[in-house]
Amino acid sequence: MESQQPETYLDTIGGEPVVVLREPSSGSTVNILPAIGSNVCRFQTEVACCPVEVLASPPDMAALRELPTRWGAGVLFPYPGRVSGDSFTFNGETIRLLPDPATGNAMHGVVRRREWRVVEMGASPSRGAWAKTALSSLRDDIGTDEWPYAFSIAVTVQLLNGRLRSDINVRNESEKAMPFGLGFHPYVPTPLGTRGSQNLCEIEVPADSRWTNPAAPPAHVVPVGPDDWPRQPLPIGDIEISLMTDRGAIRNHWFSFRDGGSQLPRLLGRVIDRENQVTVSILASREFKAAVFYTPPGLSTASIEPHTGMPNAFNLVGADQPDPGLEVIEPGADWSAWYEIVPSALDANVNSTS
Repeated sequence: MESQQPETYLDTIGGEPVVVLREPSSGSTVNILPAIGSNVCRFQTEVACCPVEVLASPPDMAALRELPTRWGAGVLFPYPGRVSGDSFTFNGETIRLLPDPATGNAMHGVVRRREWRVVEMGASPSRGAWAKTALSSLRDDIGTDEWPYAFSIAVTVQLLNGRLRSDINVRNESEKAMPFGLGFHPYVPTPLGTRGSQNLCEIEVPADSRWTNPAAPPAHVVPVGPDDWPRQPLPIGDIEISLMTDRGAIRNHWFSFRDGGSQLPRLLGRVIDRENQVTVSILASREFKAAVFYTPPGLSTASIEPHTGMPNAFNLVGADQPDPGLEVIEPGADWSAWYEIVPSALDANVNSTS
């Protein structure tokens, strides 16, 4: 009889080293690719005894290397999204960034293509299965032309009771205050089973405000009413298309949350599949004050991205703009946060608060 104890081990898939987390009791398996941005490239579990692929896996490792934020759940640091003009000013200093070769813009930071180090692996009945990976700009040769502030970042991915949690710690290792943003790009397959379609899957984001394109300031912000989308779920097929390409539609919408002073977890959003009776919720610590909803062209996936603030927050700070949620760490200081991906049966009560 197969052991029901959680386990963590190393494997090789498509020629790439993979950290595998398994929790037989929940039917869950997670794959982490340290060599490609520590991307969580697979999360499979069981919901009501049915197998569910919670994260969209890449077709092969070459595809993930080419576009590391198109599958799985990539890490976006030290800035998520585009930075307008590939530059910003902070404390009187103009910072110029290198454009990403795939997009032509400074986008999604400098860690998603890097090889991370595995610094800890483990498993136990009380903690489930986990692995910690880390990256240091000084040790791992991230040049000052890419990002002028020395930093280290560590992410501990934990699989417990069929829930996937990422705990993040960032340290400012430079001699001056460091501005930054952090995000993740989890792609959920739509539909979440054999029935239905992407257009029938619903998106809910219980946000307080909706932003126009933050990469093209000045941004405009409008409040979200209690009966409006995204506070009320809406089928993907009814959500406004941002851009139509020859490969298909792109939907890209930006939202922010009031802090409210609560220490309870924040529900950032849900993908709801009524046909297959499955929902995937994104929960996070209060450090995550924004969310982006995105559907890529030509793929049946949807992403509710947890962000600490708006994309391009560096260039949105100002007296005439709402607070974009820019984070700042003092020299030698640490910052931490977490987020979770929680699959469940549609009628289950997810223990969360907005």
